[in-house]
Amino acid sequence: HDLKDPFNALLGFSTLLKNNYDSYTDEKRKSFINNIDNITKNTFNFIQNILEWTATQTGKIRYNPENISVKSTIDKSMELLEDIAKNKDIQIIKTNEDVEVYADKNMMETIFRNLLSNAIKFTPKHGTIAIDLSKTDPNTVVKCCIADTGVGISDKDSKKLFNSKETISTPGTEGETGIGIGLTLCKEFVEINKGKIWHEPNGDKGTRLCFTIPVGKK
Repeated sequence: HDLKDPFNALLGFSTLLKNNYDSYTDEKRKSFINNIDNITKNTFNFIQNILEWTATQTGKIRYNPENISVKSTIDKSMELLEDIAKNKDIQIIKTNEDVEVYADKNMMETIFRNLLSNAIKFTPKHGTIAIDLSKTDPNTVVKCCIADTGVGISDKDSKKLFNSKETISTPGTEGETGIGIGLTLCKEFVEINKGKIWHEPNGDKGTRLCFTIPVGKK
């Protein structure tokens, strides 16, 4: 079901373009292409999560920690998401700070990709997402937070966020779909990397998710 819906949408938009391309205005064609681009990237993220989740459940995931730049990891994770954010006119405020953490590079990219993807999904058009970093526990741990101005989450649902037995699958502000394993995968990967992940209150609106990772080794 979760794969059929996006592929049906892709088929619908591509068929309309193929059969009626000349009759559409440039603006209409660009709209269809943007939709195809968004659906393709969201579906790729979905499939990537399924593959990585399967690897964790079968014990085939490899943990290869090294000193990595958090800023570079965020930039890499954003490659698939920047256009999706632009299409919703969402401003992403990246931290100017950079720190090294001791973690698995691929897992860190997955953590940021899923947290940012969720923030984009549940933030309406013209919203804002902010990423900030800080060192805690006298400079032995890096705290990373992603806060959005989206629809927020209830106290009841916040307790289910990282529970694999109670996954939450809620459509995004533009009808984006998913199966709710992204945050569970984040929790798995954060804990493999000796960190913790949690939900923090974010004022009257929006969601703020934070996690910790050990600082880089000298």
